[in-house]
Amino acid sequence: PVVIGIITIIFNVFATYFFISKMGMPGMALAFSLSSILNLILLVGELHYKIGAFHDEYLIINSFKIVISSMFAGLGTFIGLYLVAPWVNMHTYLGIFIQAVVSGSIGILVYLVISRMLHMEEAKDLLKLIKNIYSKSTRSFSVIWNWPV
Repeated sequence: PVVIGIITIIFNVFATYFFISKMGMPGMALAFSLSSILNLILLVGELHYKIGAFHDEYLIINSFKIVISSMFAGLGTFIGLYLVAPWVNMHTYLGIFIQAVVSGSIGILVYLVISRMLHMEEAKDLLKLIKNIYSKSTRSFSVIWNWPV
C-alpha cells in the first residue's frame, strides 16, 4: 500500500500540473479524482494478487449503490444550502455555520434514505447503531432527571 500510495502521489503531481495548465483550478479537482480512482484500482488489484478472488460482484454492486447514494446526498446538500440561506444571516459566521449544519444533515438523511431504498446492509447497520445510541442516551437522561421515556 505504501508503494501504491507513492505511485498515486507522483501521478497526482503530474496530473495536477497538466490539468491546471489546461483547465485552471477545476483541473486540480479532476487530477485529485483521477488519482483517487487510480489508487483504488491499484489497491484492488494488489488485493486480488495477494488473496485471490473475493466477492467481486458484491464489491462492484455496493460501490455503485454508494455512488448513487452519494450523488443524491450531494444534490440534497446543495439544495439544502439554498433552502436555508434565506432563513439565516449569511454575513455572520453563525449563519454560515447553521447553513452548513442543516444542509449537511439533509445530505446525511438523504444518503441514509437512498441507501435503505437500495437495500444496503451497511446503512441498515448504521441506522441500528444510531437507534441504539439514541435509546441509551435517552435512558441516561431519564435516570438522571426521572423523566419517563
